[in-house]
Amino acid sequence: MKVQALRYSSALDDRSTAIIACAFVEDALEEAIAVRLPGLTPGLRKKMFSPSGGAAGNMSAKIDLAEALRAVGQSAAIDLRTMASIRNKFAHMMRADKFDSEQVRGLTENLRRIEEVGAEHPRMPDGDQMMRSALMEWDDRSPRGRFVYTAVVLTTSIYNASVDAGFGLCGAD
Repeated sequence: MKVQALRYSSALDDRSTAIIACAFVEDALEEAIAVRLPGLTPGLRKKMFSPSGGAAGNMSAKIDLAEALRAVGQSAAIDLRTMASIRNKFAHMMRADKFDSEQVRGLTENLRRIEEVGAEHPRMPDGDQMMRSALMEWDDRSPRGRFVYTAVVLTTSIYNASVDAGFGLCGAD
Protein backbone atom coordinates (compact mmCIF):
# COMPACT_ATOMS: atom_id res chain seq x y z
CA MET A 1 0.00 0.00 0.00
CA LYS A 2 1.18 3.53 -0.77
CA VAL A 3 0.87 4.69 2.83
CA GLN A 4 3.22 1.96 3.99
CA ALA A 5 5.72 3.04 1.34
CA LEU A 6 5.63 6.57 2.79
CA ARG A 7 6.43 5.28 6.26
CA TYR A 8 9.56 3.59 4.97
CA SER A 9 10.86 6.40 2.79
CA SER A 10 14.14 6.72 4.67
CA ALA A 11 16.05 5.38 1.66
CA LEU A 12 15.03 8.42 -0.40
CA ASP A 13 16.64 11.84 -0.33
CA ASP A 14 14.55 14.68 1.10
CA ARG A 15 13.61 16.17 -2.27
CA SER A 16 12.34 12.82 -3.60
CA THR A 17 10.49 12.12 -0.36
CA ALA A 18 8.58 15.41 -0.57
CA ILE A 19 7.68 14.99 -4.22
CA ILE A 20 6.62 11.34 -3.89
CA ALA A 21 4.68 11.92 -0.66
CA CYS A 22 2.71 14.71 -2.31
CA ALA A 23 2.01 12.49 -5.32
CA PHE A 24 0.44 9.94 -2.94
CA VAL A 25 -1.60 12.68 -1.28
CA GLU A 26 -2.75 13.95 -4.68
CA ASP A 27 -3.87 10.44 -5.66
CA ALA A 28 -5.91 10.25 -2.46
CA LEU A 29 -7.43 13.68 -3.13
CA GLU A 30 -8.39 12.63 -6.65
CA GLU A 31 -10.19 9.54 -5.29
CA ALA A 32 -11.95 11.58 -2.61
CA ILE A 33 -13.18 14.03 -5.22
CA ALA A 34 -14.17 11.39 -7.76
CA VAL A 35 -16.39 9.43 -5.34
CA ARG A 36 -18.31 12.62 -4.62
CA LEU A 37 -19.05 13.30 -8.29
CA PRO A 38 -21.46 10.56 -9.40
CA GLY A 39 -21.62 11.82 -12.99
CA LEU A 40 -17.86 11.69 -13.46
CA THR A 41 -17.19 9.37 -16.41
CA PRO A 42 -13.71 7.90 -17.00
CA GLY A 43 -13.16 10.29 -19.90
CA LEU A 44 -14.28 13.34 -17.96
CA ARG A 45 -12.17 12.25 -14.98
CA LYS A 46 -9.08 11.98 -17.18
CA LYS A 47 -9.76 15.44 -18.62
CA MET A 48 -10.59 17.02 -15.23
CA PHE A 49 -7.45 15.74 -13.48
CA SER A 50 -5.08 16.24 -16.42
CA PRO A 51 -1.94 18.04 -15.23
CA SER A 52 -1.89 19.98 -18.49
CA GLY A 53 -4.92 22.20 -18.12
CA GLY A 54 -7.46 20.08 -16.26
CA ALA A 55 -9.78 21.97 -13.90
CA ALA A 56 -8.33 19.93 -11.01
CA GLY A 57 -4.98 19.19 -12.61
CA ASN A 58 -2.77 20.59 -9.89
CA MET A 59 -2.56 19.95 -6.16
CA SER A 60 -3.90 23.36 -5.18
CA ALA A 61 -7.05 22.91 -7.28
CA LYS A 62 -7.55 19.40 -5.86
CA ILE A 63 -7.30 20.74 -2.32
CA ASP A 64 -9.81 23.51 -3.03
CA LEU A 65 -12.24 21.11 -4.68
CA ALA A 66 -11.86 18.48 -1.94
CA GLU A 67 -12.54 21.13 0.69
CA ALA A 68 -15.60 22.43 -1.20
CA LEU A 69 -16.95 18.88 -1.48
CA ARG A 70 -16.25 18.32 2.25
CA ALA A 71 -13.86 15.49 1.49
CA VAL A 72 -11.40 17.28 3.78
CA GLY A 73 -11.97 19.80 6.52
CA GLN A 74 -10.37 23.18 6.96
CA SER A 75 -7.51 22.04 9.21
CA ALA A 76 -6.57 19.22 6.84
CA ALA A 77 -6.75 21.63 3.88
CA ILE A 78 -4.34 24.01 5.63
CA ASP A 79 -1.79 21.20 6.08
CA LEU A 80 -2.34 20.05 2.50
CA ARG A 81 -1.56 23.56 1.23
CA THR A 82 1.54 23.66 3.41
CA MET A 83 2.65 20.30 2.02
CA ALA A 84 2.11 21.58 -1.53
CA SER A 85 4.21 24.63 -0.73
CA ILE A 86 7.00 22.43 0.66
CA ARG A 87 6.86 20.21 -2.41
CA ASN A 88 7.06 23.28 -4.66
CA LYS A 89 10.11 24.56 -2.77
CA PHE A 90 11.87 21.23 -3.36
CA ALA A 91 10.78 21.08 -6.99
CA HIS A 92 11.67 24.66 -7.95
CA MET A 93 14.46 25.87 -5.63
CA MET A 94 17.87 24.23 -5.89
CA ARG A 95 18.84 25.57 -2.43
CA ALA A 96 15.89 23.72 -0.88
CA ASP A 97 17.40 20.25 -0.88
CA LYS A 98 16.80 19.19 2.72
CA PHE A 99 13.89 19.43 5.13
CA ASP A 100 16.32 21.24 7.45
CA SER A 101 17.04 23.91 4.83
CA GLU A 102 16.05 27.48 5.62
CA GLN A 103 13.43 27.48 2.85
CA VAL A 104 11.60 24.40 4.19
CA ARG A 105 12.10 24.00 7.95
CA GLY A 106 9.70 26.79 8.96
CA LEU A 107 6.97 25.39 6.75
CA THR A 108 7.20 21.94 8.35
CA GLU A 109 6.64 23.56 11.74
CA ASN A 110 3.25 24.75 10.45
CA LEU A 111 2.01 21.19 9.89
CA ARG A 112 -0.60 20.66 12.62
CA ARG A 113 -2.89 17.82 11.57
CA ILE A 114 -0.67 15.09 12.98
CA GLU A 115 -0.88 16.69 16.42
CA GLU A 116 -4.65 17.01 16.17
CA VAL A 117 -5.00 13.38 15.15
CA GLY A 118 -2.50 12.36 17.80
CA ALA A 119 -4.70 14.02 20.42
CA GLU A 120 -7.65 12.01 19.05
CA HIS A 121 -5.59 8.82 19.00
CA PRO A 122 -7.28 7.09 21.99
CA ARG A 123 -10.70 7.55 20.36
CA MET A 124 -9.58 6.21 16.97
CA PRO A 125 -11.68 3.28 15.70
CA ASP A 126 -10.06 -0.13 16.10
CA GLY A 127 -10.39 -0.73 12.36
CA ASP A 128 -7.96 2.05 11.55
CA GLN A 129 -4.83 0.06 12.33
CA MET A 130 -2.71 1.81 9.67
CA MET A 131 -3.29 5.22 11.25
CA ARG A 132 -2.86 3.89 14.78
CA SER A 133 0.42 2.21 13.78
CA ALA A 134 1.73 5.35 12.08
CA LEU A 135 1.00 7.50 15.11
CA MET A 136 2.45 5.03 17.58
CA GLU A 137 5.68 4.88 15.57
CA TRP A 138 5.93 8.64 15.08
CA ASP A 139 9.12 9.17 17.00
CA ASP A 140 10.97 11.22 14.40
CA ARG A 141 10.17 14.82 15.34
CA SER A 142 12.57 16.24 12.75
CA PRO A 143 11.19 18.40 9.92
CA ARG A 144 11.42 15.36 7.62
CA GLY A 145 9.64 13.11 10.12
CA ARG A 146 6.91 15.69 10.66
CA PHE A 147 6.35 15.96 6.90
CA VAL A 148 6.33 12.19 6.27
CA TYR A 149 3.98 11.38 9.12
CA THR A 150 1.65 14.24 8.19
CA ALA A 151 1.56 12.73 4.69
CA VAL A 152 0.75 9.31 6.18
CA VAL A 153 -2.03 10.71 8.38
CA LEU A 154 -3.59 12.79 5.61
CA THR A 155 -3.32 10.11 2.92
CA THR A 156 -4.88 7.52 5.22
CA SER A 157 -7.64 9.89 6.34
CA ILE A 158 -8.47 10.97 2.81
CA TYR A 159 -8.58 7.39 1.52
CA ASN A 160 -10.79 6.39 4.46
CA ALA A 161 -13.10 9.31 3.72
CA SER A 162 -13.24 8.16 0.09
CA VAL A 163 -14.36 4.70 1.13
CA ASP A 164 -16.90 6.13 3.57
CA ALA A 165 -17.90 9.07 1.35
CA GLY A 166 -20.18 11.22 3.41
CA PHE A 167 -19.27 9.65 6.77
CA GLY A 168 -15.97 10.19 8.77
CA LEU A 169 -14.63 13.18 6.86
CA CYS A 170 -10.95 14.03 7.15
CA GLY A 171 -10.75 16.86 9.65
CA ALA A 172 -14.26 18.05 8.82
CA ASP A 173 -15.22 21.00 10.97
